[in-house]
Amino acid sequence: MYKHHSHQKKSLFLKIFFLLSLSFFIGQNTFAQQPISYRIQELKTHGIEQFKQGHYNLAVATLDQFLKEYDKNLNALINEEANVDIQEATYYWHLSSLKANAKNAIENAQSYINNSRNIVYQQRVAFALAQSFFKKNDLQGAIPYYEMAGIDNLSNEEIADAKFELAYCYFNNQQFNKSQPLFAVIKELPSHKYYVAGNYYYGLLAYNNQDYVNALKSFKRIDEQETYKEIVPYYIAEIYYFTGDFDKLFKLSKSYLRKKGDLYYRKEMNLLTAQALFEQKKYKEALPYFEYYYENSDKIRKEVLYELAFSYYRLEDWNQAIEKFKPLSNAQDSLGQTSMYLLGDCYLKINDKSGARNAFGICSDMNFNPSQQEAAYFLNAKLSYELGDESIATQRLNSFLTKFPDSKFQKEAQTLLSSLLSRTSNYAEAFAVLNKMSQKDGEAWRIYQQVAVGRALQLIQDNDLSEANNTLNLSLQQPFNPEFEAIAYFWKGDIAYLEKHYEQSIQYSQDFIAKAKGREASIHKISREATLQNAYMNVGY
Repeated sequence: MYKHHSHQKKSLFLKIFFLLSLSFFIGQNTFAQQPISYRIQELKTHGIEQFKQGHYNLAVATLDQFLKEYDKNLNALINEEANVDIQEATYYWHLSSLKANAKNAIENAQSYINNSRNIVYQQRVAFALAQSFFKKNDLQGAIPYYEMAGIDNLSNEEIADAKFELAYCYFNNQQFNKSQPLFAVIKELPSHKYYVAGNYYYGLLAYNNQDYVNALKSFKRIDEQETYKEIVPYYIAEIYYFTGDFDKLFKLSKSYLRKKGDLYYRKEMNLLTAQALFEQKKYKEALPYFEYYYENSDKIRKEVLYELAFSYYRLEDWNQAIEKFKPLSNAQDSLGQTSMYLLGDCYLKINDKSGARNAFGICSDMNFNPSQQEAAYFLNAKLSYELGDESIATQRLNSFLTKFPDSKFQKEAQTLLSSLLSRTSNYAEAFAVLNKMSQKDGEAWRIYQQVAVGRALQLIQDNDLSEANNTLNLSLQQPFNPEFEAIAYFWKGDIAYLEKHYEQSIQYSQDFIAKAKGREASIHKISREATLQNAYMNVGY
């Protein structure tokens, strides 16, 4: 019984020992596990704290260590809580990497966004990635991540940042319809960091859409801001120009141009002021502003050069006008044609007929302004006539009469052409041209008289006495020139004699004798046979 009792005691002791040993072993494991878990948890907490304090490189290192430690102890620590910790740490690690601009941070974040099942973390990392692209000025790359981030999981401050930054990305990618409503939100948040820029870009878009009321409202909010004080006043001045509020434009322009230094829009403001004055026909006032723009520009638009040239033209500074109009000879459009017409007029004002003829010639080759083309065509022909280029003048006048049959210059052109033809003894064609004229002025009658006499003499040579006599009668309708009048009577007397109308012959010959006395030399140069001696002989016979 003792033995048995002792055996029972021993057995009980062993059981107690075993339980104590087991308890100790479990306790030892629990004791060993607790420091590891606590230390790992501290790494995560510390890493997140570093991120929030802006120590992004430190946060990356700390969180990276946390994730490695967790990975080493994964078998012992795997549980639901651990999974949440890993997700949170991974999320902050990506944020820190992007903020620190760490190597492969963008690629890692893109992979995370594509594979993450946590919509909150996914959208917030997308927002961080978008801002990373934005800071690198990869505005096109930023757009899809701003769009993915949305606003549901952003703070109010972040939402405002996202709206402006996405709007700016849209703006620079010319997606203006998408950018404008986003800028519209920011421009109404005076305390926000993007308030000034938001008003600037919204103003630009409203200005571009000709919404001048809202553009002006936004621009006036920021026209004194350091960043925009050299830029925005010019846009405000342009709005005044487009809305016709010239008084406000001039007031703003004078204030702006009084400032010293290299103003961003000094040159453009001078031009805008000049053009506003030009439209009011204040050419003298406009000229200094035009000249400043001209002298300080490497290139100048043809429209501006025309306005400058026209200002000189209206102020009768012909030489300056010529200098500015001349480069516009290559402008094959309405403005170029008008410039050449005015250039021709400038040359006429300084009596440079050759220069005028060339300018009118260029103008006449363009048909943008039909009335200018018609006038230039005629003036080119007339100047060729006056310069003695008879073949060119004849060709141009003939061409003019064909091209412009209803022109107000028809009569003068016919007169000039007849004169040219008569110079070359082409009386038949000259006479035909003059007979087409429904009405003749003094010059036309003068030439008509000469041409008719010349044509009659040709007909006499051809022995067409009847037609010659009729033509001489026509020359006497308006006898401007007494020499030609006398000659007509001489040959009418001669024709009457040959046709045996002796009484008429005596009368016409006596008329010749009366009109020829004192003009014998001049008459002799025109017609050698028309002499007093021959007239007396006709009367005598």
